[in-house]
Amino acid sequence: MHSYLSLLGIMSLALLAVGCGDNGLPMTPVSGQVTFDGAPPPNAGNLSFVSLESDAGLPQRDGSCRFETDGQFVVTSFEKGDGLLPGKYRVDISCYKYQPDYSKKDPFADATAVDPSYEPLELTVVKGTPIEDLVVDVPLKK
Repeated sequence: MHSYLSLLGIMSLALLAVGCGDNGLPMTPVSGQVTFDGAPPPNAGNLSFVSLESDAGLPQRDGSCRFETDGQFVVTSFEKGDGLLPGKYRVDISCYKYQPDYSKKDPFADATAVDPSYEPLELTVVKGTPIEDLVVDVPLKK
């Protein structure tokens, strides 16, 4: 009985290790640059790629990434830099001019660098077609 449990434990670890590696899904690399009114970002921030629709037979999975003041980004869904699954996404952004003041009712409203007029970009990712030069231009809040 003990050897059966040991074998079961080893098999479980092997399956877990396989699940953490190449997942066999058709990932599409996505990278590019964030700009604010055509200029570099005022600060570092984050992009979220919210899955709106996935290609037939594929799971829905959001992606995300961080950008620094140079605006460069590489999207991650499962593993660092792996990109997105084919489908449609909404691109949300967060970037703050300064640290939010948590003593205020809405601490992020004054601190955000993103103008309220920003309409999130919709992105279609096609299997086998990497996106290497995506520009996400955001209106800067005055």
